[in-house]
Amino acid sequence: IPNDWYTVGFDDSAWSNAKEFTEEQVGPKQTFYDTDFKGAKFIWSSDLKLDNTVIFRKRISSPPNGTTPKQFPLLDD
Repeated sequence: IPNDWYTVGFDDSAWSNAKEFTEEQVGPKQTFYDTDFKGAKFIWSSDLKLDNTVIFRKRISSPPNGTTPKQFPLLDD
């Protein structure tokens, strides 16, 4: 896992995009059955069997008016 991968300035431009998998492709099946995943999508690296640790990044921007959403009070950017 790269150092500082979670920071705002980290360059993730060389990272591959996550791949979406169906319930049939994912194992063990208990993962889906123990939790209500109705309507959810399972994302992972391109290799479900080889990759045991996967990290991902998602940018969450503030609203157009610049205020911080109440759901994310510590959101700076």
